[in-house]
Amino acid sequence: MHRTLLTAILILCSFCAAGESALGETDMETHIKGVMRALSVKPGDPGLCVLTNAGYAMPGGGETLAHADELQTHTGCSLGRGNLLFFHRPSDSPLNTAFFNRSNGRCALLTYDGREPKTSGTVTIGEGSLTDEASWQAVQDALGTDAFSIVSILRGWAAGAPHDFLKCAEFHDHLCGGITSGYFLARFIRSELLKDNAASCVWISCPPWCKDDAIQVLLNLTPGKHSMIVKGLSEEGQSRLPDSSAAGIALIDTGTGDTVEAIVLGYDRKQAQALSGSAGQPGMEGRIVAATGLIPSMGNPELLVRIISRAQITREAAGELKLAGVDPYERLRLAK
Repeated sequence: MHRTLLTAILILCSFCAAGESALGETDMETHIKGVMRALSVKPGDPGLCVLTNAGYAMPGGGETLAHADELQTHTGCSLGRGNLLFFHRPSDSPLNTAFFNRSNGRCALLTYDGREPKTSGTVTIGEGSLTDEASWQAVQDALGTDAFSIVSILRGWAAGAPHDFLKCAEFHDHLCGGITSGYFLARFIRSELLKDNAASCVWISCPPWCKDDAIQVLLNLTPGKHSMIVKGLSEEGQSRLPDSSAAGIALIDTGTGDTVEAIVLGYDRKQAQALSGSAGQPGMEGRIVAATGLIPSMGNPELLVRIISRAQITREAAGELKLAGVDPYERLRLAK
């Protein structure tokens, strides 16, 4: 009996150890306060934003979600205030937390690799600061391999991005023109194609690009639930698209009758470039403005999204569009 009890205790201890924080006894408070002093911000400052991969990263195999509580306590940033943000990373990544002062455009990184915390120097990432290679190189030197994720998401926050757009960036792990296009497409589908609350949607992503991660997040359409079908095209297939702006096909099912509506949607990239003001923007600045410059127009998805074609098809035909090896535009007799 004693041996059985000892075995049970050992098993319980092993479970407890597996759930322990990766931070152990590390004094993160000192490092958090040090970064904030370097950025000239105080707890609760409305110009402060914190971006972290806590909860995703597990250096050494330990949990890091408790770091979010430390950040909230010592910075005043929170989910409710919309200035404690997260970005997706593989579990074996180091714990990375970026601090940004919107008022002076300065940013710094606190990183923890499972051994000891380290802080970077501060760098400028604010609007208009990344127009040449030297400025971007300085940012990369300070922020490391997560530089683009950090800068693009924080610049989106500074530009007043809606929270659901930032959730798309969290899943995609950065902001870009591609994820922005998906945001516009998802908003259009919701407002124009799913007015009937009983209607459901399957999205055939063809051709696929970053947009589809935003559509997953905003419409809860995923490959695992068979509500998003992702289809690449050959060069020939690309050349035969019914329209160069074609982004995919929404299959709208109202649950009544024997048919489903197949609606081909297009996204106007040239208009997006003009509307964002990214044309002519040099360096990394242009890539970031391509995403953030469209934020003021996000309430009007019809500015960039249009219906290329729509047709009623049988449920059997809709099922065939989803099959591997089938060009959906060819099957709909829309391919050039």
